[in-house]
Amino acid sequence: MNPSENGGGDSLAVWCPLIPMNKLKTMIHHMVILEQVNARYDDWRASMRSKKIVGVHVGVLLDRVRILLMGIGIACASNRNLADTLQGIISDCLRKSCLDVLDKIKNGKPADVVSVIQRFLQNLRFTRDIFPEEEIEKASMAVGINMSQATQSLIMDISATILKAIYVRLLSPDPWQFADGC
Repeated sequence: MNPSENGGGDSLAVWCPLIPMNKLKTMIHHMVILEQVNARYDDWRASMRSKKIVGVHVGVLLDRVRILLMGIGIACASNRNLADTLQGIISDCLRKSCLDVLDKIKNGKPADVVSVIQRFLQNLRFTRDIFPEEEIEKASMAVGINMSQATQSLIMDISATILKAIYVRLLSPDPWQFADGC
């Protein structure tokens, strides 16, 4: 969608693809900062393109996303509230996208594994440095499941698959083009 074709006659001077179009329209008063956010996003994408994703652990993927969100915070350094708002919007879209991917791949997976992953993704804080194994253990305790080593390994593998899909989406020029309601 062309940013100037937003149906209301308003045009956006800046299109920042990292911010979903329905949220971008509300940020029209922050065009200078959105230009800086867009530049940070482009720089992040350029720096991440050369990094491998095959065999990458969940924690590494989350660190790469956290680097992007930190860049947004730096781009908005003069307006901490806006930085928090933008980071929240992106985190919500990432979380929703992760849950959408889980919903698409959950068939044939054990229900307890899906429950733990769902809880893990719902509580995932993209702006924080976390230890995925600890967060998955917390999620399993919250849903009342004792995990074996094999179950934890399966959960980590499925979580990595989900996060790789989202990471690849973030590397694209329009990460939310296929996201419903983000």
